[in-house]
Formats: sequence, structure tokens, C-alpha cells
Amino acid sequence: MGINKAKWLNVDVPQPPDPGNSPAILLYDLETTPEMGWTWGKWKQNVIRNWKPQYILSVAYRWWHPTDPSPIYYHALTDDPKFRPDHPWTKPRPTVDRYNVARLWRLFDMADATMAHNGDRFDWGKTNGRISLNGAPPPSPAKQIDTVKEYRRYFQHASNSLDDLARRYGWGSKQGHSGIDTWFGAMAGEQWAVDEMREYNIHDVELLTKAFEQILPWIGMPGKANPLPNWGHWIKDEGAVCKRCGSTHLQSRGFYEPSTIRYRKWQCMNCGGYDRSRYGVRERGPKMR
Repeated sequence: MGINKAKWLNVDVPQPPDPGNSPAILLYDLETTPEMGWTWGKWKQNVIRNWKPQYILSVAYRWWHPTDPSPIYYHALTDDPKFRPDHPWTKPRPTVDRYNVARLWRLFDMADATMAHNGDRFDWGKTNGRISLNGAPPPSPAKQIDTVKEYRRYFQHASNSLDDLARRYGWGSKQGHSGIDTWFGAMAGEQWAVDEMREYNIHDVELLTKAFEQILPWIGMPGKANPLPNWGHWIKDEGAVCKRCGSTHLQSRGFYEPSTIRYRKWQCMNCGGYDRSRYGVRERGPKMR
């Protein structure tokens, strides 16, 4: 038994904006097919037998960087030179989405952090499941950021769906579509559906970017869990560095006192987030706001 990564490493995908000098943070969104099966009816039915499993129909993504974000890229099964239309009655093909899975594997392998909205419950696990079923080894481990969990951690909104957050914060709304016909049409390679799916998928990543940048200064506040990669591990600078965005423009904001140790508190003048010094200090002074 051996691990063959060569064919997965050779997949051509866009590189992060500043490899080696900043963390590679991947924002992505999947569109998958419905799970198909047989039932005896339409209401409160058990599935008698699964006919076709879900697979990854398309993926939109970008590499996030505070000063140099990449464009949004898009891959769909219809881009595959070997694409064959998939209709509900056609025979299931276990590795039908290998084209998308290979690109996701390579992206995950390069990333220092991957991010999706509700990613823990859907995108991340769905990607890993399809990677495994397509016979690939695990990609290199990376931090995993779910923006839904971060909004729930810090805010109490009535809903944290991407569409509701977009409306609440004034970013617009999710792209409209023609319902399940869009998915079936894209599976069959119908151009109107392929175009509609592309717009829908890409727009989700635009909203994900806004959702991430909105909550960025809150993530990893002193005393809270921090799923972000620490920019200080990449920025080669003698002074203090913002762990969220890599800025060296920090200002002292008094002290943070979680228990018996006092830490100096810093605010980033770029993203607005707070952090504390690594080591405790002995100074006495007011707790500045």
C-alpha cells in the first residue's frame, strides 16, 4: 500500500497571492447535486434505495489577502473535456466529479486555512468525502474557519444565513435562480443553467468575502478561540504584528487582565481587531478603552 500524490499535485490551479510571505487563506463555496433515490410517495417517505449520491457540481473560490485578494475563480463539471451530460435516469458514475475534486484537493493542499459559510456542516465534510471516494489521500492539514460559527460566537442575529446577513448588513442578497431546474439543467449541460449556476456560485463567494471581512476584527478577541492563522508566523518584522491581517500599525490600548496576570492590549489600526502581548507585564495604569 502506497500513497500516490503526484497526479493530484500536478493539477493546475491559481497560486495564493504572496506564497511564503503570508498565510494562504482559501474562501470557497460548493454547489452539489441532489441525492437521488426511490420512494413510494412524495410526503413523509423513507428512501427505499439510493440511486445516485451527491457529487460536486461546481466550486467558486478566491485566495483572500488584506491588500491583494485574488479574483474569484470558478470550476464546473462542464469545463471538463470528458464531461458527459448526467440525467436522472443515466447510470451512476462513482467518480463523476473527479475534475472538481482534483482541483479542490490541490487548493486544500496549498491552503493554510480554508473558509466557508456553514462549512463545518457542509462544504468541508462534503469535500473531504468526495476526495476520499475519488481515491485521493488526505490533503495537507489546514485551519478550518466557519463564518456561521463566528457570527454565532459574537453576535445574536435572528438568522446567520448568508442571504440574511447580506440583507442585514446591506451587501445585497444571494443571486436568484430557477430552483431545482437550474441544478438539473447544469447536470445535463444546458447552457442557460450552466450560466445561471456560475453567477449564483460566484456571487456566494462575493458575499462570503464581505461576511468574513465584517467579522474579521472580532475573531480571536482576547479570551476567545482563534481559528485564524497567525500572520506573525509569516511577517518577518522585529515589532508587533496583527495576527489577523499582518499590519504592523498597532497602538497600545491599556491592559487586559483575564486573571492574575496583566497583559498589554493592542489595537490594529488596519482591521480594528484587538490583541494582547504574549508575555505578562508589571506596569500599573488605567484600563484604557
